[in-house]
Amino acid sequence: GVSRSLNFFYRTTDAGQASLSYYASDAYGAGIGFGIPVAEFDTVRIGGDYEHTYLKNVDASSQQIQDFVADNGDTFEAYKLNTSWTRDSRNRFLFPSAGQLITLGTEVALPAGSLQYYKLNYRHKAFFPLSESVTLTGGGELSYGHSYGDLSGNLPPFERYYAGGARTVRGFRASSLGPKDEFDNPVGGNARIVGNLELILPGPFGENSNSIRLGAFLDAGNVYDTDSDKVDLVELRYATGLSLYWMTPVGAMTFTLAKALNAKSDDSTE
Repeated sequence: GVSRSLNFFYRTTDAGQASLSYYASDAYGAGIGFGIPVAEFDTVRIGGDYEHTYLKNVDASSQQIQDFVADNGDTFEAYKLNTSWTRDSRNRFLFPSAGQLITLGTEVALPAGSLQYYKLNYRHKAFFPLSESVTLTGGGELSYGHSYGDLSGNLPPFERYYAGGARTVRGFRASSLGPKDEFDNPVGGNARIVGNLELILPGPFGENSNSIRLGAFLDAGNVYDTDSDKVDLVELRYATGLSLYWMTPVGAMTFTLAKALNAKSDDSTE
């Protein structure tokens, strides 16, 4: 039951196109990973990756990113060790109605490279059946990372956390929450808190709508830079709304109507 995965990639990034604090980069790398089942619901994964990143055109970047390049250079090599433990007791992969999914993971950029940092991540999602067709789901994510060794700054710009959007806090523009640069663009952070509570209802077409689910949700979350500020739960942003989940022949699709509940003047809502 042991799985093995191989990956090779080349990636170009223009953060300004996503309305983030501007930087551009070219990166390439490769990796290998193994998944080892250790119990009925438990799997341990371990892997290693090599990644080469070049930050370019930083003259147009914010002062924060320019300072990072001035202190650390613009070319980086990272040798990453990734480990995780997952417990998946859901009754099914698609549209589960009972069980839970827990993942505890670490990523460490080893001293052999020019980047030295670590990232810790905990995710938990649980499903509680209220009836044969109604399910209450709740979950959250806690993430934290920081540099060590000679690296200046808590995380490189391309490794920072973001929040907002369909996968974190709906009702706020994707990746828009958290610290901003001098141009009022998101720069991300090294700590992230996200929570979600959702009531899943059957589709509107009775027994013939097994491929459709409706949801009413409450999201919460934010991103923090712990070097310049503390993690303050008062700063969490909240949003509520309705979702429709549709399992089509070509894959899953989600449609959401969301409303931010406590947006501030410099937040971007949608």
